Amino acid sequence: MTIELDEVTISAGLVDGSPIAVVLSGGETLFQTTGEDVGDAVDKARARLANRHAPRASATAVPAPAAMVADGPGRVASGRIQVQPRTRRIPLPAVFCLEAGRELRPRLSGNADDGISQGFHQVDPTRKSPMTPVMPNIARARASGNAYPARPDETVVSSAAYRDLVMVSHAVYALLKERGAVCAQDIEGEVAERVSSRFAGTDVANKVRPCVLDTLRDLRLFGLATAPVQGGFRRTTPFHFVDPHTVPLADATETTKA
Repeated sequence: MTIELDEVTISAGLVDGSPIAVVLSGGETLFQTTGEDVGDAVDKARARLANRHAPRASATAVPAPAAMVADGPGRVASGRIQVQPRTRRIPLPAVFCLEAGRELRPRLSGNADDGISQGFHQVDPTRKSPMTPVMPNIARARASGNAYPARPDETVVSSAAYRDLVMVSHAVYALLKERGAVCAQDIEGEVAERVSSRFAGTDVANKVRPCVLDTLRDLRLFGLATAPVQGGFRRTTPFHFVDPHTVPLADATETTKA
């Protein structure tokens, strides 16, 4: 369903079974809303438009990647996924890009506790617990240029053995942003050098290297990176940088509580 208004277009439909309305202006995604059905999602989009100033065209605006608008496998409204409580310390994207594979838990249950004791990923029901102690922060990426803090802060809720791995994620994002496209194998050495003050010896092979690929997978999950495949990621899989300003955030009121 496409609705043409004076200065914006509302494109609505089902994304992996979830009703979503995408509001665009001049090829730029302004925001997305979800609802009980497509009509409800459109109504919420209209309500948000009524409470904001009419968008103005900008010659410097960066258009959102087509993948952020088009339907695709694994794209699920974030309100349709139960995330761990610690994940709610950061803004969630409007849509999660789940990986292909068997789901290890129901999408809306079984993930209400923090930590790795359950063996589940903080968000993606198809993944086991990763090495990454915190998910990427889209708002932080927009404001500071990096989706992760350089050192553990209040958003990093994990055990002492894993908290400092946020330093690895910080280095991975910096390299991805700098180069535009990377694969884990090509940056593992440089990342290890950047965090050598904290991780050395067997920690490099056992923690740092796995965390590099896990970070790239998390960035794709939150829409901050793209990859040519939906699953089966390897150290040689290329990941491409996505401008965080083009990644729509979910409305807090529309996100299902854990």
